[in-house]
Amino acid sequence: MNARRRAAPPQPAILHNPFRPDPFRLFAAYPTSSPSPDWTATLSPGIGWPEARALLSGPLAAYGDANRPSLKECEAIVTWLAAHSSGSLEAVSEQFPAVRRAAIVRGLLWIARFGVIELRPPG
Repeated sequence: MNARRRAAPPQPAILHNPFRPDPFRLFAAYPTSSPSPDWTATLSPGIGWPEARALLSGPLAAYGDANRPSLKECEAIVTWLAAHSSGSLEAVSEQFPAVRRAAIVRGLLWIARFGVIELRPPG
């Protein structure tokens, strides 16, 4: 058996398919931690509800609304942060019914992606 392996031609180099990239390479630079309830959310400078609505209603943001906060919930988040200047993710999510809190915390990441809010870990 070993003689056969030694006689076998070398394995061809693995070709990288640009249509199916290796996810470990593709996402290697992404963060390896998730926000926790003690992270802080603040409104980005110059953002009020009119600016946030424009950002969150754009074509790049208006997809898959089943997995993110509604615009009404986003307005409540922006309004709450404007009144409190900042708050923990837990404090922000506590403004909503218990069944929506996990979705709201995930939604804060989505809102931050569009520059409406900024998220910071403790410390």
